[in-house]
Parts: sequence; C-alpha cells; structure tokens
Amino acid sequence: MENVTVTLEDMKRAFDFIRFLKGATLDSMHSGLSEDTRHQLRYPPEELVEINKNDDLFSIELYLDLHNVSQECYNKVCATVNRRHPGHKLLSFYLVKTQVELLTGIVPIVHDMCVARNQTVGSISGSS
Repeated sequence: MENVTVTLEDMKRAFDFIRFLKGATLDSMHSGLSEDTRHQLRYPPEELVEINKNDDLFSIELYLDLHNVSQECYNKVCATVNRRHPGHKLLSFYLVKTQVELLTGIVPIVHDMCVARNQTVGSISGSS
C-alpha cells in the first residue's frame, strides 16, 4: 500500500465536509433545489399516473430510450419520426423532460464547478 501524507489542514477540511453533509437539508441553499422541486419531493403524487395520449407516451419512451444523447439528437429523431408520420405530434425536448420530471419526481441538479469563467483548472503544453 502506498504511503499517504495527511496534514492537519487535510483533516480539518475532511471534518468540515462531514459536518456540512450531516447538516444538509432540502432547504439548504447548497441543495440546488427549486421551491417547486422541494414541494414535489415532500408531496409526491399518490394517484396512479395515466398517460392518455399515444404521442406523449411515445415521446416519453423515446426520451428515456435516448437518455445518453444530446438534446439535438432527440430533436433530430423527433423530426425524422414526424416526417415519416406527419399526423403525429411528438413533445419537444423541454416538454418531454418536464413531463418526466413531473411523473417521476427526478430532476437534474447542476452545479457549475468552474472557479472563474476565464480560468482553467489545468493546461497541457508541449515542451520543445
């Protein structure tokens, strides 16, 4: 096993992090949750959810099947389907994403990890 040097400063930082985690709540400013999301988590729907429109159901299935692709890719697939079946109206990326969030209670939490917009964490340079 590799020897690791731990400083008092490292231990303090770890302790502060543990204390921060123990005090975490949905209402914390660090949670990244909107008031609507917190309300939805506290009061989830209790009735059976029914999706009555076939095009909405197809949109949701498509969105879930394409979960690892970009919004642009989803939109292109929808455009292709709409050209092949012009009588059907698929949900936009925004609407299907919102529908899935409402149905499941699962919402993305995005935290910008950049220290500053004009700084980089590291750089790679060649040496001559």
